[in-house]
Amino acid sequence: MATYLRGFWWKNVLCALLAVIVLTGSAPLPAFAQTNFTFISRGFGHGVGMSQHGARGFAEAGYGYVQILRHYYGSGGTDARTAVSTVLPEPSRDVNLDGAANYDDGGNSGFTRLVWTLRPGHVGSRLAVRAGGLTTTFPDGWSSFTASGSSIIFRAPDGQTRTFTGTVVVWGDGGTPRLTQVSEGTGQYSHRFVRFRGELRLTASAGRIKLINRVNMSEYLYGVVPREMPASWHSEALKAQAIAARSYSWTSGSGELYSTVESQVYGGHSRGENRANTTAHEHSRSNSAVDATRGRVVTHESSTHPNDIARTFYMSTSGGHTENSENVWVSALPHLRGVPDPYEVNAGAARHSWLQQTFTATEVRDRLLSAGASSTLTPNPLTGIEVTRRGVSGRPTEVVLRGGTPSSQTLSRSQVQRLFRNAFGWGDHWFYVNPKTSRIAGSDRFATAVAASTRLFAPPATPGRVPARAAIIVNGHAPVDMLPASSLAGAVGGAPILMVEQGVVPASTAAEIRRLRVSNVIIVGGTGVVSESVEAGLRRIEGVTSVRRLGGSDRFATARDVALEVDRLVHATRVIVVSGESIADGIAAAGFAYAGKLPVILARAGSIPQASRDAVRGIDPQQSLVIGGTGVVGESVASALPGARRIAGGANRFETTTQLARYLVANERFNMGSVYVASGDTFVDALAFGPLTGHNRNPLLFVRSWQLPTETRTELAARATGINRVFIAGGEGALSGWVQGQIEWVLE
Repeated sequence: MATYLRGFWWKNVLCALLAVIVLTGSAPLPAFAQTNFTFISRGFGHGVGMSQHGARGFAEAGYGYVQILRHYYGSGGTDARTAVSTVLPEPSRDVNLDGAANYDDGGNSGFTRLVWTLRPGHVGSRLAVRAGGLTTTFPDGWSSFTASGSSIIFRAPDGQTRTFTGTVVVWGDGGTPRLTQVSEGTGQYSHRFVRFRGELRLTASAGRIKLINRVNMSEYLYGVVPREMPASWHSEALKAQAIAARSYSWTSGSGELYSTVESQVYGGHSRGENRANTTAHEHSRSNSAVDATRGRVVTHESSTHPNDIARTFYMSTSGGHTENSENVWVSALPHLRGVPDPYEVNAGAARHSWLQQTFTATEVRDRLLSAGASSTLTPNPLTGIEVTRRGVSGRPTEVVLRGGTPSSQTLSRSQVQRLFRNAFGWGDHWFYVNPKTSRIAGSDRFATAVAASTRLFAPPATPGRVPARAAIIVNGHAPVDMLPASSLAGAVGGAPILMVEQGVVPASTAAEIRRLRVSNVIIVGGTGVVSESVEAGLRRIEGVTSVRRLGGSDRFATARDVALEVDRLVHATRVIVVSGESIADGIAAAGFAYAGKLPVILARAGSIPQASRDAVRGIDPQQSLVIGGTGVVGESVASALPGARRIAGGANRFETTTQLARYLVANERFNMGSVYVASGDTFVDALAFGPLTGHNRNPLLFVRSWQLPTETRTELAARATGINRVFIAGGEGALSGWVQGQIEWVLE
């Protein structure tokens, strides 16, 4: 009986356990929620000295090679101690042709091969071999030089052999220029059958043989300049490259140079097994740049060396700003100060712009480990990456990894450079983590206006999107007429501001009107700014049934007509007053005008034009909100307006926009969860953003194209914890990626 009961109990428990397993099997335990890290990175190279793409951009903008070099090696041209000088005679150069050479490795020291195989560079020439003070020439054909201890065994094309001690010097005897060909792979790319100028020098040690190409400085630079910079680039950029390469080589002393990026990429004269049909490594344009700058070097005067040749580092792409030498290496060199790189954006550099990538925490840790980080240096799990120090460009110089075990680890400057660059395959170590900035931009101002439109507006009945009630059309080259356009866009119930040329409707603008399926188009501006042919073109767009114009004889009359139309639609009790002579404040107020459907009145600094008086009289507002300092809208003007209140009036446009942002947040239900940023130098990309900023009730702040002004920086820093996103109006041609990075830095 007891046995039966015991078995029955066991079976019941087993059944219950099975039931639990079955039931819980359909609901697995929740997985660990991994942290994701998003990186933006830019640049290609170490970031110090001259940007080659930047030099190209400078040259194409009309700058000469001296100006280019003084910019990069003279603190933006402000350091009078930096000059381009002529120093003669030029020294010869010894270049190790072995791409595997490593002078930092005592077991290598440039000796890696057992044998080198050479022949004359021209068909039918003889090979001259000098050893022990005796020169012998041998017929055309491949000759081998094999290491045997510290001796070299020479085998001629006819099979005869000789043993040499010491350095053996070889050259092609015959033909112009004098050339010698190497069968084995040489240089950065291990090209075979490369022909070299000058003489080849072979030395053996410990059963390995070293191959050195001795050339004069010009011959060396003939092989360097087109390998470091495309020979098709502007001649002034090529001259700058030639001088930078000459200066760098000269300051390398009398020792041997690498033929790779460890020194400078040196490709020799040409290559090809068929010597009658070779691929040129030199180019006439780059050779001309070398010849035109013979003896020219960058010098930097110091207290101990009045005419010191500068060590001129350079790289492919700075990403928009170079870095101080001590923030990449160790020594703070006065001619290697970080400077803006304003023309690189126009030079077609693929890595000038931000590259965005997202990885899980596990992927980031695994990549860092694969790049050489120790397990004790990388917390597991990895939960945070904090950049705690940056150089003048924004490149990180110290990073803290946070997480489980160990809880946190600090990476030094050299560790950051090596590990992050190698882990993610970046060309540079300039990066930001979990960025808050993004761009709203098109290929030009017209496409940028369309990009702003597509972020907000959609065709009718699109779920979760704003239908466009009309399309407001302005001249993309007449910004003053755009100032009142945002208030009209808000008053009609929501409309994008799209741009046209004076006499042409851009394809992007027409396509956006068709996409939105708007039937009502309103032109802001007279026929002098938006022609009748454009009006006719708008009428021909599919779906458009009404095109009307609000445009007077000048900007003030146009603003009057628009203001009265806005009042007709919404019966305004308040107006915005801005300068009609300085457009910055009006652009900053565009979002407010859209959100509040407030007519915009244009004033002069010391008077109110008659058209503006007519608008005020017709609207009869209770309050006039003045935006701009007394220098653009004077006190006498403000006092003549009904219920005048100056809500923002800084010493400059940057201070005014920050004051306006504070007012809007405090009084008009705006918020800084998102912020829009535009260039306060060019304005054009911000002109169409009024509907977007107004609908979302986010302020617009101004920056300079190449500078984050103190006023804007301070405002962003004060509100950094509450800012989730910063949207940048326009491409890098209007507002540089470096400033975008500076914004990221402030918000970190």
